[in-house]
Amino acid sequence: INAAKDAQLKAIDAELDALNKQKDSVTNNIKSQISDLQAEKDAREDYWDSQIDALKRANEEQEKNIKLEQLQEALAQAQSSKVMVYQNGSFQYGQDESAVSEASQNLSDYQDELAYDAQLQQLEDMKQAEMDSYDARILNLQNYEAEVEAQYDAQISALQDYRDQQEALYEAQLQDVQDKQDAFQEMVDA
Repeated sequence: INAAKDAQLKAIDAELDALNKQKDSVTNNIKSQISDLQAEKDAREDYWDSQIDALKRANEEQEKNIKLEQLQEALAQAQSSKVMVYQNGSFQYGQDESAVSEASQNLSDYQDELAYDAQLQQLEDMKQAEMDSYDARILNLQNYEAEVEAQYDAQISALQDYRDQQEALYEAQLQDVQDKQDAFQEMVDA
């Protein structure tokens, strides 16, 4: 009985070890996939950040150039603008060129700003959509990992319970044999 008990418990222990190793292997594989996906997500996020930063830098440079052009135009306009002067016995007026130029420039600047904002928003939306996709994939893998781990834990727990039951059964059988042997010995001795 002891040999049968030991053999069966040893077989169950081996099955438990194999199941634990299989569980560890599967969960480690899932963790590796999650880690790889997280690294890929981080790389893509860096890519989108660099695209957005490049666009912002280009816009800042463009704004500087526009400001310089405006200042240069203001100087040229101040140098060439006509003002009301008394000439030939009367005052003469010219068209207010600066107001027309300023209005045209303001419209152009506003259109540029709108185009920039639209392009920036598009990049940020694309980035967010991609990051959301990575987050969803990572969450799905984490949920799958938890399910797999729970399944293995349930199998291991059931097998451990079975092992404990078998060990208790063998212990009871051994105790019964020992009790019968003791009773027989008492009969022989009496």
